[in-house]
Amino acid sequence: MDTLMTSLPPNVGAILMENISIIQIVSMFSIGAYNALETGIVTFDTFKRYRGLYFWSMQFASWGILLHAIPAMARFVSQASNLPTSIPFMIGWYAMVTGQAVVLYSRLHLVISDMRKVQWVLWMIITNAFILHIPMTVFFFGFNRGDARFARPAAIFDRIQSTGDFNVPTEEATYRTGSNNIIKLLGSATHGGGSCQVSLTSDREPTINSEWKVIKSYEGGCPAKVPWNLNGSAESDHSLQLHFAIPEGIAPGKYTLAWTWFNWVGNREMYMNCAPITVANDSPSNSSDHMPKQSPAFPPMFLANVNGCMKRENVDVRFPWPGSIVEYNGDSKNRPPESEPVCTGNPTFGPIPITDPADTGETESSRSSSCSCGCQGK
Repeated sequence: MDTLMTSLPPNVGAILMENISIIQIVSMFSIGAYNALETGIVTFDTFKRYRGLYFWSMQFASWGILLHAIPAMARFVSQASNLPTSIPFMIGWYAMVTGQAVVLYSRLHLVISDMRKVQWVLWMIITNAFILHIPMTVFFFGFNRGDARFARPAAIFDRIQSTGDFNVPTEEATYRTGSNNIIKLLGSATHGGGSCQVSLTSDREPTINSEWKVIKSYEGGCPAKVPWNLNGSAESDHSLQLHFAIPEGIAPGKYTLAWTWFNWVGNREMYMNCAPITVANDSPSNSSDHMPKQSPAFPPMFLANVNGCMKRENVDVRFPWPGSIVEYNGDSKNRPPESEPVCTGNPTFGPIPITDPADTGETESSRSSSCSCGCQGK
């Protein structure tokens, strides 16, 4: 007699594995939602009197998880725009984070007899709300409105919230000009691919004002040419590799190398990883005669989704200034028309390293039409 499992089509397992990342996120959401509902209902059932700091902080913390998680899930599956979901998202964040802190504070007197220390904890919670919650709320709403004025203060405040500083490792890779090099990527959340860039800066501890030089652009199919995500976890090895070379024009010395990525599908974000490297003179035994030559000048790193310049989903970024070394790996149907702006908004940008507009890899007409949105030229 057939069971439900034996009646399933043979390709069901493959479909599940292809969407394993989505299944994991939905599963975590379901667990969080169940725990929030359980805690909220059990609290009503257990307490005889619905009053007091302990009872109400438990309620706020429990229901705040749902209020925060539901719009977050809607944003993840692209079923709602960013700005409308920002209101319940932030209210839930307040209730969830501060509410849980108040829950712990309400029970602190049971284990600490010194009431002065208990009062200091209360003042710490209040201070956190004013110093961290309120500014982050302003920046979050400004960012989701696409207002470029919030880009720089948001980036600064993000660093203030960080728990540690950037430390330059004692060991680093050495790359030679003209030699073939590989960036190997681990993980499975490829978000349908997208467009990437590899850049260099002479700053060993990069800041928001660092001047980046793009040495190669990848338009489409980066880091993988897939419909959504790959199977596995964040440590999975799918042999995702980006090939590049340090072009002529980069002087030997100490640099920071950056890989930036604009995903094809999912939340509108900008991903970035950095590593310190040393550039040495070319090695004849490793260099390639067929290696493409970079122009004398280097375009600036493209920025979007973090500065009011919002990229459209389901299209590969066509970089305004990609440089003279570009690799095309995506489907042509995913490339936006040349007349379409690379992103929406009117962001501001920092200094650029370009000295000759003829070396940007773009014509004068295309450069002037897209410079207001992502090419760092304004």
